[in-house]
Amino acid sequence: MRVTLKDQVSRYALVGILNTSIGLLVIYVAMSFGIGDLTSNIAGYAIGFAVSYCLNTTWTFQARPNRENAAKYAFLIAVSYLMNVVIVFASRDLIGLNRYVAQLTGVGAYTVLSFAGSRLFVFR
Repeated sequence: MRVTLKDQVSRYALVGILNTSIGLLVIYVAMSFGIGDLTSNIAGYAIGFAVSYCLNTTWTFQARPNRENAAKYAFLIAVSYLMNVVIVFASRDLIGLNRYVAQLTGVGAYTVLSFAGSRLFVFR
């Protein structure tokens, strides 16, 4: 059964909520065991990335996991994150948006780019 665009958007959002929650949980648990902030953050993001890749591949976009789409997905997430950072700082420093609003703007752009890239580039 082919998943509709509406279903893909909904599933992508749910996967995002889940991988973010799991990533934060890993970060907080690691920190509670005395692991440093950076190492905890890296561990949380790595686990969150793995959850995101696995669920988006098999559930959201109904593809088979393989090295090619894993590499494309990693590249897409890196590009999306860099765009997020550029938008946050540009919104804050050039446009003068409140820093919280700037973060929200960056997250929105990240989400749109990563979904579109997943659909049109990684899992097409």
